Amino acid sequence: TSGARLETYVMIGERGSGMIRLNGASAHLIKPGEEIIIMGFELAEGPLQPKVILVNEKNRFVRYL
Repeated sequence: TSGARLETYVMIGERGSGMIRLNGASAHLIKPGEEIIIMGFELAEGPLQPKVILVNEKNRFVRYL
């Protein structure tokens, strides 16, 4: 909701926890409770089919777009 943009790496967390944590410099840009958009990128040999999902306030899957 702040409009801040950042690029960082991903670390595996506890499956099913719904927790999204920002560490380091990125933690200064996004505050707890803000709504964020997460985009993932992958290097691949061929084309991939993108997946766009919505989650609720507890980061639980709601639906595909």
